[in-house]
Amino acid sequence: MTISSVLFVHGGREVGYNPVGRFDAPVLRMELFLAALGRGLKKQGLALPRFRFSVQGWNEDGVSAIADLRRAIEALGIDDHSVILVGHSMGGRTSLRLAGHAAVAGVIGLAPWCPEGEPLAEVSGKRLILAHGTEDVTTLPGLSAELAERARDAGANVTHTLVPGEGHALLKRQGWWNQFILDGVAELRASD
Repeated sequence: MTISSVLFVHGGREVGYNPVGRFDAPVLRMELFLAALGRGLKKQGLALPRFRFSVQGWNEDGVSAIADLRRAIEALGIDDHSVILVGHSMGGRTSLRLAGHAAVAGVIGLAPWCPEGEPLAEVSGKRLILAHGTEDVTTLPGLSAELAERARDAGANVTHTLVPGEGHALLKRQGWWNQFILDGVAELRASD
């Protein structure tokens, strides 16, 4: 199948029941990536559907976040392995939880939230491209490195990159992150 879509999945909070607004900081963070990369990705024939979680928090082991992203993937009406998930923070965690969905070609995780013991049942046979800033004190880079090792053991093809001096907001090295996403998309499309 051919990759046809890239779905950017914003972050959130550990707990939060308020609806997600279009001007919430995690949503705007992903809009920066769409503004910088959107035209080029669209020229490559990729759709960039908009996505927002219904509520701001992970809540109850991510039940609503996972359901929201699953609905968004399935609403695309696409074939197997035809969407790339690009998730930041909670969006990275949610994307990893849905890596095994038939429509998902792979996950690009930007400072993904990877608590100790995060389940990895969905990652076997999937390509995971993860990066984390060394100065991130919100979602710890050591925990994403640990998750990367466990994901390899679970049968995933994983790359984990540490980004010196970068924090959780991904604003210090915006150009680097843009290129990281572009390279990840290109790699996943090449292996398609």
